[in-house]
Amino acid sequence: MPSHALSFWILFFGILCFSTAIILFKLSQIDPALLSALRLLVATAILAPWYLRDRRIYRDILKPRHLLAAVLPAVMLAAHSISIVYGSRLTTAANSTLIITVMPLILPFMLIVVAREKPTRAELLATVMAVAGVILQCGFDFSTNKEYFLGDVICFFSLLAVSAYVALGRRNQYLPSLWLYVVPMFAIAGGLCMLAALLRVNPLNQSFPPREIFIVIGLGVVPTALGNSILNLSLRHLRGQVVSVVGMTQIIFTALIAWPVLGEIPPWPTYVAAALIFAGGYVVIRQSLRQPASELIAAIPEVA
Repeated sequence: MPSHALSFWILFFGILCFSTAIILFKLSQIDPALLSALRLLVATAILAPWYLRDRRIYRDILKPRHLLAAVLPAVMLAAHSISIVYGSRLTTAANSTLIITVMPLILPFMLIVVAREKPTRAELLATVMAVAGVILQCGFDFSTNKEYFLGDVICFFSLLAVSAYVALGRRNQYLPSLWLYVVPMFAIAGGLCMLAALLRVNPLNQSFPPREIFIVIGLGVVPTALGNSILNLSLRHLRGQVVSVVGMTQIIFTALIAWPVLGEIPPWPTYVAAALIFAGGYVVIRQSLRQPASELIAAIPEVA
């Protein structure tokens, strides 16, 4: 178990890994469902040795409910993975980014229902600050054009799915091992995405040039195997809303990566937004560091 301060450094590294996803989505031409399936299955293959190791270690205490706990989060992850790629291709980058990164406004309600975890005043203040930063950055480019309506709706659905995914990850922190949770979840989600892909394309008839293979492997390793695993690790040691607010720095990291890779120079609101987002993150981090580590993992009931 990492120290409390180290947990935040690990989380920031995970967010940085997450930030590469939207860049790779934009660079790929693969069908959204197939791309989601491939990256989740690549992550499953990479992490399988750790799953098999921990399955041997905990074989005496493993029960069917431990595997079943990964099913619903896998459904949410699959829905989010497909919809964010598909929706972002039907709307503007500003619209999709703004919709997805206001997750901290939705998550508190899901945390109350799913994990029985209520946000603190400091977390709510930090949420307002960070969301204000996101709106400032994206609001200047946000478009209400009817042409983007379907994409906006799909991105909003993706927001609900990823919020549920995070809330369920917080609830399932009682599981004996991180890998016994995330690896089956990736495998199930990958399988669901592949079934969805079969309704649209024949994977065997698809051509995968070296560029697309590199993108698939990159997505499987960086934002999925590393980013998603670190997110779920953080949910085992930090409060859900804390992870959500700090996770909003992803929009800043993405903008910085897009500058050299896509040639997208951040507009001036980005710098003001970055200050607000990091200020919000500072508020929740400062509050968390003042609390004993034992208080951060609230008594969350196990899945029956």
